[in-house]
Amino acid sequence: MGVPPIFQINTHVEPMIIRVCGRASYLNSMPLGDLFKWMFSSGSSRCIIDFEVCTGIDSTFLGILAGLALELRRQNRLSDCQLCNLNERNYELIQNMGLDRIFKVSRETLIKGNDSDWVHVSGLENQRPTKEMILKAHENLLAINGSNKNKFEDVITFLQRQNGSLNKIR
Repeated sequence: MGVPPIFQINTHVEPMIIRVCGRASYLNSMPLGDLFKWMFSSGSSRCIIDFEVCTGIDSTFLGILAGLALELRRQNRLSDCQLCNLNERNYELIQNMGLDRIFKVSRETLIKGNDSDWVHVSGLENQRPTKEMILKAHENLLAINGSNKNKFEDVITFLQRQNGSLNKIR
């Protein structure tokens, strides 16, 4: 049984499109961060992140998105990334975390291109998040919106107090 794709990307259009498939959680946050690193290393920062087939989003995934926003802010390019196709619950989460203040957010479809243009990104089942990555994601949410402190203070304190090396979460 194959692993379903976590993301689909379409680099045949400008801006590049990243489609989030299934649940957007801490389990696929590390591959998302890797996609952003690849995007920046290839000289691009323009993207649309499509949530049409995303069934839910957790705070770690939102923290990785916040990290993208912080990097784009450092480059004075915040308008280069858009979030689209958000269902009501996902839209509410984006607003609640304050990401709608920094990204252009739309509940509408902004997608172009043919089905054959999509590349399925899978085989990422061994890329497990580290405590360090989860901590950084939640710190990103605080940097984006100070009112997130009350929501994630316990998570951040717990992760900061972990002894020894930051082993991968199982």
